[in-house]
Amino acid sequence: RIAALSESVVENHAEFARRHGYTYWWHRGSLVAERGWQPYWHKVAMLRAAARHFRSRNVTGFVWVDDDIVLTNHAGTDMLQHALRHHRTASVLVTRDPSTAATLNTGIVIVRNDAGGREVLDELWARATAPRPDGVSLAFDAQSRCLHEQQALQEMVVSGEWAPRIAVLGQRDAAPLA
Repeated sequence: RIAALSESVVENHAEFARRHGYTYWWHRGSLVAERGWQPYWHKVAMLRAAARHFRSRNVTGFVWVDDDIVLTNHAGTDMLQHALRHHRTASVLVTRDPSTAATLNTGIVIVRNDAGGREVLDELWARATAPRPDGVSLAFDAQSRCLHEQQALQEMVVSGEWAPRIAVLGQRDAAPLA
């Protein structure tokens, strides 16, 4: 990304975290480049690292925010806490994708610090390289062939087995989509 823009967005995220009393953890680089994976999987690697780091601590959850998302309502209701309070049974919360190409978006991923959150992240990670009937590699293939971690999470929701642990919220809404 453009360095000046990325730095501004990082400061925007850091200010939101300060205002709401969150610890802010930012990493320049990729935790999946050595594997040759598409960079989209870096967010899953970071979420899994946070899950390990905060596992035994009194922390409600942790959040991934893409570096192209600007948080605009710093003084208003804390949307992250609001979502967690309204969706007590889901361990992972994401929003609906505004496009028709996907049903959910992983630009912001809220993960509850519980066994369910860790299980969702572990299953998501496993799907990166799992053999698929369609021959697509979610870890390695170009975006023209798949939507990587977003597609894996979407398939988990559609499967039904994982749906109770993953809430897909309407954009700017705390209500899950039917």
